[in-house]
Amino acid sequence: MYLLTAQIFLGIYLLSQGLHGVPPAHFALALLAAVGYMLANGMVRKPGNERNALLISGISTVMILAAFALGLHAAGMI
Repeated sequence: MYLLTAQIFLGIYLLSQGLHGVPPAHFALALLAAVGYMLANGMVRKPGNERNALLISGISTVMILAAFALGLHAAGMI
């Protein structure tokens, strides 16, 4: 979560510097995944929500992988 947060802040900084080479979906997926991880972290603290927390964590992980693929594509690496 800390690494994801650092990457989001780096992305905000780069966008503020005028580097707009990444599609908006890349940034949106990263933000949604961060929210998903925070939601899952809160849910797992209450008994009976473990399954839903795991599902949300899995979906958030897929969103991170999709954002990573979009970033690689935008950088011309794939």
